[in-house]
Amino acid sequence: LCLEKIFTKSMGCFYVNGCNVLFLLYNKNNNNIKKYILLIIYIKMAHNIRRFSTFIQKNSPLVNLQKDMKPLLGNFGNYILPLTFKKYNTKDVVINARKPDFSTIFDVSHMGVFELSVTNKDRTIMPLNNTNNYLHYILEKLFPLNLRVLKNNKSCLSVILNNKSHIIDDFIVSNINNDRYRFIINGNTKMLFREYINIGINNLYKNDIHLLKETNINLEEKCKIILAIQGKGSQSLLENIFNINLDNLYFMENTIINNSKNNNNLIERDIEISSCGYTDEDG
Repeated sequence: LCLEKIFTKSMGCFYVNGCNVLFLLYNKNNNNIKKYILLIIYIKMAHNIRRFSTFIQKNSPLVNLQKDMKPLLGNFGNYILPLTFKKYNTKDVVINARKPDFSTIFDVSHMGVFELSVTNKDRTIMPLNNTNNYLHYILEKLFPLNLRVLKNNKSCLSVILNNKSHIIDDFIVSNINNDRYRFIINGNTKMLFREYINIGINNLYKNDIHLLKETNINLEEKCKIILAIQGKGSQSLLENIFNINLDNLYFMENTIINNSKNNNNLIERDIEISSCGYTDEDG
C-alpha cells in the first residue's frame, strides 16, 4: 500500500453499523485552496484495523536530544526517526563502529519490549522453572524455540513464521530473573507479535485450560529507552561510566546494575545491560 506516504495528517478508526471502519483525512494545499479527501475503508477483520493504526506517528523518548544534533528525519513503521546527523555521516559511523577502542551509539527505543509471566492466585509470580509454568508450552507452539534450556538471565534468537514457514521477522527472547520472558521485537512487527501471543493464549484457553490451575497470564508492553552501544570500545565505555566490571558478561547474557549495588549517582533506577550485537559487532 502507498497510503502511508499519502495519508499522514489525520487518521483514526470508529465503529458504525456493526462494522469496523477506518477513516483517513488528507489535507492538501493547492493554489491556497484546501482540498479534503475523506477515504473510508470498510474492513471486516479487527486485526486489519490494528495494522492500519500503525500510521499514527510517534517519536523516540530521546527526541529532544536528537533534535539538538540536527538530524535528517524519516519514517520507519509508525515512528519518525533520525536517518543521519550532520556531524556524523554514515560512512564515519560504520568505520568508527569497527575501530579499536571506538564505539557507536544507536537509539533503538522504537523497538518493542514485551514481557510475559504467570502469576498465582495470590498474585505472586510463578518461576519459569516451576513444573506448573506453562509459558514454554505456549511459546514453543508459536515459535521455533526450546525454552527449557534457556537459563536465568540469558537470551536467544528466534523468528516469527507465517503459515508456510516463511520467516517474517526475528526477535530476541530473554529469561529475566527466572520469573518472566522478555521479547525484543523490531518496530514494524510489534502488533503482529502481540497477535501471535494472543493466539497462543486463546488456544490454551480453548484446548488446554486444565493447565491454568487458578493462574493468570500477564502480557505487558514496556516503555523503555534502549541504546545499542556497538564496537570494540563499548565495554570500556560502560565500565567507566557506571564503575562496573563486565569481563564476566558473555554473549547473550544480561545483568542489572543499580545505585545501591554500584555506588554511582548516575543510576537513578535499575539499568539492564545485555551483551549482544546490533551491527554485527560486539556491543
